[in-house]
Amino acid sequence: AHVHMVNNTNLLDGLVKVLTFAADTKEQVNAVWTISNLAITDAARVKILSQPNLLLSLIQLTEQHSDLKTEVAAAFMNLTAASLNQEKLIDSPEFLNSLISLLSTGPYEAKSRAAGALRNLASNKLSMHRLISFERGKIIDALINAVTNNMNDEKICCRGAGALKNFISKNSAEEMAEYEGLFQTLATLVCECKYAYARKAASEALNGLATHLKYPSPSHKVLLKFLTTSSKMIEDTDDYDLLLTELFLLQSATVENRLQMAKDKLILESISSLAYSNISKARANAARILCMLASKKENLEALGHCRAVLSAASSIFQLKGVEHEEMQAKMLDFISTLATNEGNMRSLASHNGLLESMHSFARSSSESTNVEERVKTVRSLIRLFRMDLIRKQSHMIASSSGVHA
Repeated sequence: AHVHMVNNTNLLDGLVKVLTFAADTKEQVNAVWTISNLAITDAARVKILSQPNLLLSLIQLTEQHSDLKTEVAAAFMNLTAASLNQEKLIDSPEFLNSLISLLSTGPYEAKSRAAGALRNLASNKLSMHRLISFERGKIIDALINAVTNNMNDEKICCRGAGALKNFISKNSAEEMAEYEGLFQTLATLVCECKYAYARKAASEALNGLATHLKYPSPSHKVLLKFLTTSSKMIEDTDDYDLLLTELFLLQSATVENRLQMAKDKLILESISSLAYSNISKARANAARILCMLASKKENLEALGHCRAVLSAASSIFQLKGVEHEEMQAKMLDFISTLATNEGNMRSLASHNGLLESMHSFARSSSESTNVEERVKTVRSLIRLFRMDLIRKQSHMIASSSGVHA
């Protein structure tokens, strides 16, 4: 019966006439409802959209009664689900403007359905740029505003977050990162939204941005600034700490990014602060990130002279429990790597509590073989630091007395 109705040209013609000429709003609502319910398969969606004047009639109704807006938005969401319809709809400025209008000023259900339609259209990777750049970004701005202003509406949050996630890809990340409020909206969804799907979609969107934005792209600095400041802007950071460390890890995976990250003291301080997280995996990730940054010789001096980094390492050594030993062993390797840079000796030796916490960790290792190896490593480092300090002090004394060392 459904297939017969969709293929009945007279029925579709009649529905278009009702949409266009009926004086009774209820009749128009019923006609749009019928179209929405017929559009349940891709074949039906393509057939319905090919009906002359149907799309134009639906677009005109978006300026009418709120009940009509809600039903028209449902029809749009169903029609955009067919990939064969998407090019035609994306090519229609009138259609895209009607979606923006529904998303911006429609009733709640209309907003959520318009967001759902955009989520469908954003899955069309070939046409994504045209959607993102449409009328200087009106679609993305409308999505960000709709989600930000309706955090308590499940459908708007979930469909809006899903649309934003779909808009982010390797080819579009740079363009998307330019939109003011995007990073903060996604972070707020992750931390404060009570709907699991929206949180997951927002998290995936941030992961996409962290994966695809790399030095020297223009938006790379925007991303790094967001990562350094976002935890301070969000009240309850515990749930966000893990995601932040995962985003920093994604950035650290690229060598060029590591060089830029280590140059920025604020970034090093932000990474170091995550070593104090209440989330154990976040602390472990912070240790991994520091080790990855230390894999570049050019970064050793910046890391070795950053008090926040050394304090973070010291705090990790002070953790009690077998479950922390793997992370602490990485930190011991990290300090050993920093010590290969002669310019770091003084800062490492003089940092309050660092050597003591290292030695305490080494002595408390759960396996006797590890204890012996680690104590030996730490003592070697301590001797090295002390020798360096003695050498420098001797040089200073000799210089002050006018004797050449």
